[in-house]
Amino acid sequence: MIIPVILSGGSGTRLWPLSRKAMPKQFRSLTGTNTLIQDTASRLTSLSNVDRPLVVCGAAHVNRVIDQLGVAPSILIEPAAKNTAPAVASACLAAVERDANAIVVVLPSDHVIGDVTEFARMVSLATTTAGQGYMTTFGVIPTYAATGYGYIQPGRPIAHGASRIAAFVEKPDVNTATRYLEEGFLWNAGIFVFRAADFLTELEIHAPTMFELVTTAYEGSTLTGNTRLLDSDSWNAIEPLSVDYAVMESTTRGAVLPLSCGWSDIGSWATLYDLGNADKDGNVVGGQVYLSNVKNSYVRSESKPVVVLGVHDLIIVETEDSVLVMHRDSAEDIKTVAERLPDDLK
Repeated sequence: MIIPVILSGGSGTRLWPLSRKAMPKQFRSLTGTNTLIQDTASRLTSLSNVDRPLVVCGAAHVNRVIDQLGVAPSILIEPAAKNTAPAVASACLAAVERDANAIVVVLPSDHVIGDVTEFARMVSLATTTAGQGYMTTFGVIPTYAATGYGYIQPGRPIAHGASRIAAFVEKPDVNTATRYLEEGFLWNAGIFVFRAADFLTELEIHAPTMFELVTTAYEGSTLTGNTRLLDSDSWNAIEPLSVDYAVMESTTRGAVLPLSCGWSDIGSWATLYDLGNADKDGNVVGGQVYLSNVKNSYVRSESKPVVVLGVHDLIIVETEDSVLVMHRDSAEDIKTVAERLPDDLK
């Protein structure tokens, strides 16, 4: 049995002011009519032998998850955001309760997949690899020298197109990213496929304190219908860590599959610009936007007319209470600024 795990705990600060703590990007419609989390759930229909999904989110977002996904999935409520490893661990504990041999497909709720058929084919391969005991992740085949993504270095080939993981590397500068492309490195997509029990075993080996605290938080949780609130005392004692740091960089069972399916994590306004349909002047616009002598810019209006004249290479985003104006080259820097804003603007 495949149990999808949808991670919906992020706040998406690099897409401020549209993405906020109360209404992060996964609940927004950014590239079409559906929201990102709706698209994530809908592509599960392309997979076979799939059970109902598990969604991990904060208490403030439970109603949004239920409203946007229609039929209520099983929901795990994090008392606090602790990065991806504890979230995945709690979901794996829930998965093995359903099926001791369950394979989980861990999906961030804010990704775009252009070719769903190809994605489903690769998930099928990954479930085969996971069934052989590998902790499998996808490495997206790069299309340019991105500095906003971490990278994975494939190692020795194993089976079904997968390779051992030689190394995980952090976000590089442009020269290093260019070299990574030449050497066959892959973008780290943060999508995982493995047996739930295998992940818990690896977590207990490589992060035993986290394993103990997550297990205690799960065993002390409160179940109401399809919603489980994890115990806050144990959960709040967990040190935040990603799946990569907690397990994948240490396990001897790591594997990576190359993925080419029109993937994007919409991690910044620059990425959203790249995904848009640019006009003859290279501008991507949305809402009530009026341009004159503007080139290569992203301009989005949410509540009122926006008039822009005589500029180029800008990102301009208007919401009801905020306006963002920045150079496209500064798109990765907005997170730092957004974190310093007053609480009512975060």
